[in-house]
Amino acid sequence: MPPRTDSRDIILASGSVKRAELLEKIGIPFRVVVSGCDEDMSSAKDPKILARKLSQEKARCVAKKYPRALIIAADTFGVTGKILHGKPKNRSDATRMLRHLSGRMHKVITGVTVIDGEKRKEHSFVAVTKVWFRPITPRELTWYVDSRDWEGKGAGYTLLGRAGMFIERVDGEPGTILGLPLCALVQTLKKFGITF
Repeated sequence: MPPRTDSRDIILASGSVKRAELLEKIGIPFRVVVSGCDEDMSSAKDPKILARKLSQEKARCVAKKYPRALIIAADTFGVTGKILHGKPKNRSDATRMLRHLSGRMHKVITGVTVIDGEKRKEHSFVAVTKVWFRPITPRELTWYVDSRDWEGKGAGYTLLGRAGMFIERVDGEPGTILGLPLCALVQTLKKFGITF
């Protein structure tokens, strides 16, 4: 039985194909509106606060244009120590990121914000998943960067993409790595009147 949404206009404020696929899997009818907000990753020192802030900015940006809709927005990036890994800007940035992740554990952080403009209600949460990469050989790194699978992805990879062959272990909700932690999102959507 599909979720009951009471014919609400639900908007995913993201151009991420993976996020859209995840929402489709749980049966929520939605449409995509890309926020177009600037993702300034220098605005906060605490990664969890930054992830929450970036998701809030995306959601609020779209909510201004669609004040009666239910908006779902998210932002995902990787963290090793104090280094944030957003979306690589180019090949050399992707190479640098993957070298840094090779053979070590990093955290993937996803901030999610849901806004109901009609009820003037907003809720945000942050999910953290630990990921261990095995050492990546120079040949594998070149092959991966040449594939361009890193484009548009936080930390330069996705769990279900080609970089999956580098992942030894995951501790936490896999959806966090894909950009939308479904378990926590479903619990949040229930607070907004969507029944599953």
